[in-house]
Amino acid sequence: MLKKLTDKQKISVCVIGTLLLGYLFGCICIRFFYLDDLPYLAECIRSILNGGTASGGLYAFSDTVLYVLLVCFLGYSMAGFVLVFPVVFLKAYMTGFYATLCYITYGLRGGIVVATVIMPVSLLLFMVLCVLGSEAVEFSYKTVCLKSEDRARCLKKYSATCAVTLVISVG
Repeated sequence: MLKKLTDKQKISVCVIGTLLLGYLFGCICIRFFYLDDLPYLAECIRSILNGGTASGGLYAFSDTVLYVLLVCFLGYSMAGFVLVFPVVFLKAYMTGFYATLCYITYGLRGGIVVATVIMPVSLLLFMVLCVLGSEAVEFSYKTVCLKSEDRARCLKKYSATCAVTLVISVG
């Protein structure tokens, strides 16, 4: 099955796998490594959620734009095809960690918050990170391996992709 996939599709499958692995590891990790710190972490979540919608909205905006910009800039670097995966994994890990913490802290109400607030925004961000991450890995790898005339063509395509995804993430 993998022989029929193009290089671009293989990269996309790797990015999606990294996202899923990071999210699952974040969900599982809280139970095994942070069980003693749960009351403190729950109090941190309560203070963030009680801070009002303005602080939560500002945090979500800055977090989303930060990750999209970071992946964009990693695509322009020569080591970006390696470094995109840890960044994507970290974002998915933290999303899984916070979703599980919210569920543990608030029970059924936390599950509703996760299902109605955290997951829709995270799924949109994950889709943007999948597209941008696979483009960044491909562009970074091609910049290292291709001739200079092919680099100019790839640069225009990648810059357009970065601009569109940045506008989407700001929106």
